[in-house]
Amino acid sequence: SVYGIIAHQFKKFKYQFGVRLEQAYQIPNLITDTNRIVNQYFNFFPSAHIRYVVKQGSELGLSYSRRITRASSSDLNPFTSYADPLNLQRGNPYLQPEFIDSYDLSYSQEAKKFNFSASLFYRRTTDMISRIRLFSENNASVQTFINLNNSHSLGTELVFSYKPTSWYRATLSSNVNYIKYVTETTSWNRSGINGSVKLNTSVDFWKKTATFQLNVNYIAPRI
Repeated sequence: SVYGIIAHQFKKFKYQFGVRLEQAYQIPNLITDTNRIVNQYFNFFPSAHIRYVVKQGSELGLSYSRRITRASSSDLNPFTSYADPLNLQRGNPYLQPEFIDSYDLSYSQEAKKFNFSASLFYRRTTDMISRIRLFSENNASVQTFINLNNSHSLGTELVFSYKPTSWYRATLSSNVNYIKYVTETTSWNRSGINGSVKLNTSVDFWKKTATFQLNVNYIAPRI
């Protein structure tokens, strides 16, 4: 891969543009049956970020980026796991990567003791890697992966950081989004609201030689 970025600031405007070009080669070689599964693809990933300084420590931002998520080695492994004879598992060496187009509108505020950011985002994912289960006549099933879905997600993310003293800090964040999964089989289409809240706090003591941390994470029921 090769990439380049250009950035500049003009008065209260900051902007940055970039692109990454990538040629990927994925060549699983199944020695037991001399089967070589060649999967190679070329992609480019543009990005653009524009920020406007409202006042000192306060900015508005607008951004776009294209991203990629590749299948893990376990998702690609075609050999079946027989640990549970009725619930088999195998990967899919023909999986393609999934691509995400991400659009964000954000606002950030920085002060001496706290930072706050809020963003509204839209993300479109194509060729989403999905887990499926196939059933046979003897009631056994096989769990595997395919490129099944496309998805559309619209949501908001809030992050609040507070540090009133040198020995205490806390960060509270939340993410709520509406997501819609779309497949070629209409009856499989799903949509709903997902959400999560996370709290991270830490206290330094013994002259900062020790730290106590508390992390709380709640994930709402998901589609």
